[in-house]
Amino acid sequence: MQRSSFFTIAILASGRRLKGHIGLSKLIAAGIAGGLVQGVAGVGGPPVVAVALSRPGEPSQERANVLALMTAISLSSTLPLVYYGRCTRQSVVIGLLLIPVYSVATALGARYFAVGGQSHSRRTAIATLATVAIATFFVRYATTSKG
Repeated sequence: MQRSSFFTIAILASGRRLKGHIGLSKLIAAGIAGGLVQGVAGVGGPPVVAVALSRPGEPSQERANVLALMTAISLSSTLPLVYYGRCTRQSVVIGLLLIPVYSVATALGARYFAVGGQSHSRRTAIATLATVAIATFFVRYATTSKG
């Protein structure tokens, strides 16, 4: 799984995109991969974001697709956490308290995007995916080598 993440990020960083229309089967496969990774490790965004970034489109459309996907991932991840008793009152309160902070940061980012940030949005998203993949690799290595 880790190798495929690095491979996918390298392809995206090279500027390559999927050609033609991405069919429903590829979107479903990306959703299944993202859902499984989300359920196991809590980081299901990268596989789904990678597909969103590989689709043809303008930066504003890519950004909107990524935001919609991440919102869907966040919302759909909450129910299993509640069902399995992993969502504590403290985490809900902290999350609610951070909504204004996150909203202000999002507004600042949107403002930057509107005044020229779109030329950097793809590189920033790919760099973020790479950072998550590298951090996940090191965390995994650190937790498996302690035995």
